[in-house]
Amino acid sequence: GGGSGGGGGGDAGADRRIAELERRLQMLEQTVSGGASKIDVLEHEQKLAQLTAQVDRRLNGVRKGMTMIHERVLAVETALSKLPDHLGRFRDRIKGQAQLTSTNTAAIAELQQHVPALNGVCLRGACAAPERTREIPCPCLGSIH
Repeated sequence: GGGSGGGGGGDAGADRRIAELERRLQMLEQTVSGGASKIDVLEHEQKLAQLTAQVDRRLNGVRKGMTMIHERVLAVETALSKLPDHLGRFRDRIKGQAQLTSTNTAAIAELQQHVPALNGVCLRGACAAPERTREIPCPCLGSIH
């Protein structure tokens, strides 16, 4: 009896150790199964590298687009800054054209006032010829002098 009782006590200690080892083994298995495997880690690293490269390409495209937009904005700003000068030159040209038109209009009006007086003048001097009489029509204007 005593030997079996001691053996039983020894068996209980061994059983406790086995139970403890099984519990630790189960915890390790849970840790390993819950964590990522090396293959998963490598796949995630590859995906991350691909996404990083894709984001870099897109950012480079965005930078180029922003640069082009910036250049266009600068061109528009330059054109707008020159616009008052251009408008001033256009205004000066329009004023000059208006003055020229006014001068031409005055000259035309003056000529129109003299046209009735010119109707009686023979431009070739044919009416002043001694052989012509005043009752014969003038060959140049068709009027009688």
